[in-house]
Amino acid sequence: MPRPFSEGERERISGALLEAGRTHFARHGVRKANVEGLTREVGIAKGSFYLFFASKEALFFAVLLDLEQELRARLIERMQRSFGSAAELVEVLLRTQFESLETHPLLAILNNPDEAMPLLRAIPPERLRDARDDDQRFFAELITDGVAANGIACQLTPRDIDMLAALPRALYVMGLHPVLLDQALVPELRELFVTSVATAVAARGAASAPPSRKRRSG
Repeated sequence: MPRPFSEGERERISGALLEAGRTHFARHGVRKANVEGLTREVGIAKGSFYLFFASKEALFFAVLLDLEQELRARLIERMQRSFGSAAELVEVLLRTQFESLETHPLLAILNNPDEAMPLLRAIPPERLRDARDDDQRFFAELITDGVAANGIACQLTPRDIDMLAALPRALYVMGLHPVLLDQALVPELRELFVTSVATAVAARGAASAPPSRKRRSG
C-alpha cells in the first residue's frame, strides 16, 4: 500500500506529475502513455499515482486545464489591440483558437479521434460540463469586453455572444467524426465558418450603425 504523503509532498508531487504529463503526453499521446513511465519521471511508486489521479486520462485532463490558463493569458494579450469592427474582433478570436488547437503538441492530441473519443468517455460528464461552462463564460466576457472597449456599434444580443463563444467547440466536435466527415475538408470548413461568421457579424454592425447624413447641395 502506498505510503501517505504530507500536504507539502502532495503539492510538490502533484505539480511534478502535471509537468511530467506535459512532456510525456506530447511525446506519446494518451493511449500509448503509461503510468509507470510517468511515475518513474517523478520518482514515486506506480501505486502512488492513484493517490493523485484516478487514471492517466484524468491527469491529461488536468494538464489541459492547467495549459488552458496559459493559452487564455496569451489570447487576452493578443486581444489587447484596437479593432475596427466586431467582425474583425471575432475573426481574430476564432483564428487564434484554431491556431492553438492545430499547432500545440498537447492540443493536437485532441484533434485525433482515436485519442479524443476514449478520453472524453473516461472523464466524468460533470467535469466536462463544468469545463464547458467555464469556457463559455470566459469567451462570452472576452467578446463583450472587446466590443465595449473598442466602442464598436453592433447589435449582438446575449444569445449571439453565447453562440459565438460556443462556435470553436462546435467546429472542434465536427472534426471528431472521421467516418461521417472527410478530415481533409476540416481546415477549409473551419475557414468557411470563420469568414461566414465574420460576415454575419459585420452585417449586424452595419445594421446598428447610425445612418449617414447626406450633404446638402448649394
